[in-house]
Amino acid sequence: MDPTINHNIKNIINKATNILENWENNERMLIEKKKLTHDENIKQMTENSFNLENKRTELIKTIEQSKEYKIEQENLLQMLIHNISCVKENQQALQSKVNEQNEIVKSLKQEIEQGQSECQQRNKKSTSHLQKTLDDIEFFHKYLGLSCNNENGGLKIKLQNIDPNDPEREFYFIIFLNGQDNYQIRECSPNVNNIDEYLEELNLTNDLSFFVRNIRKQFKTMCTD
Repeated sequence: MDPTINHNIKNIINKATNILENWENNERMLIEKKKLTHDENIKQMTENSFNLENKRTELIKTIEQSKEYKIEQENLLQMLIHNISCVKENQQALQSKVNEQNEIVKSLKQEIEQGQSECQQRNKKSTSHLQKTLDDIEFFHKYLGLSCNNENGGLKIKLQNIDPNDPEREFYFIIFLNGQDNYQIRECSPNVNNIDEYLEELNLTNDLSFFVRNIRKQFKTMCTD
């Protein structure tokens, strides 16, 4: 064979061999690169999957916590509703008590006002009685030898110039007002048998001077019998 042709064939074979080797190297490098990229992708996907699972677990946990929180809030709401109901009931009961106390206070106020009115009327009546009594006493003292003084919550009325044989002889009776503003006799000396009749008339007429004159007449009758 021609050496030149043989040499060319060898060159062509060498070039083809080089090309093939380069192609195989490139393919190998490409496969390695793809494999590396694939492994990285798998690793990344594995990490992503793990992260997703963690997030899923956390989400489930959060959902469970939300459910528990919702239940707690519902229980709290029910408790608040119950407490509000109790407060309303207590408020109604308290308002009822307040109204009851107000009625009691109102009633007591009316009783006090009525008592004050009665007391004023009684004081007015007593003042009137006293003034009339003082006027009567002045008259009797001046003309009939009458004198008086307070004794144990009553009025002791003493009379003289009755007994012709003893003008200085003292006749007396003790008169007072009871709780019903009626006159009563505690003591009378000497005793007048029909004094209750005169006393009844005094409580009807409130004329003390007429009563004293009648008692004086009875005393005088005793001295002339």
